[in-house]
Amino acid sequence: MIRIRPDCIRAYVAMSVFAVVLVMAGCGNSSDTSSSAAPNASSPAKRATAAMPVAVPVIFEQLSLQSKVSKKADSNGLMFYVFSYADRDGKLHKCELPAAMAQGQRTPDAWLRVFDTYRLEETVVKRKATKDANKDNMSDFPFVAPRPPAAPSPQPVVPTGPVPSGPTGPPMPRGP
Repeated sequence: MIRIRPDCIRAYVAMSVFAVVLVMAGCGNSSDTSSSAAPNASSPAKRATAAMPVAVPVIFEQLSLQSKVSKKADSNGLMFYVFSYADRDGKLHKCELPAAMAQGQRTPDAWLRVFDTYRLEETVVKRKATKDANKDNMSDFPFVAPRPPAAPSPQPVVPTGPVPSGPTGPPMPRGP
């Protein structure tokens, strides 16, 4: 028969009780997040970008688009919204969205999927990145050395004191 030491049994029971308490209590209070997700009637409407990963549904007017929204009617009288938006990669796309599709609330990720459905394929533009003047070029990464200090242009050295007119040392003895 196998004998189990009493201290091992106590450790097993303690860990089992701890696991049951952790499972029953959960990792946090879920009621804290629901109160902050609902917008307050007195607070201004939050602006959400189309590319931000938020699970809170927003209406079309709350999205931050890359251009102003203009309305356009086709030959059948259907209204379209024409605007530019940025996808998750930072590329700008032009979209022609039917006005009926702009109704309702969706998450920003769902809005991106709708915009991708109605985007105009020929108008893909890469967003211009601004170069930070303080950053160094790291193209030679493993061998990066700090930039040498800017040296002034070399200028001829001009003596500032009086210039001797003759030999400056003691006279040399003359030969026989």
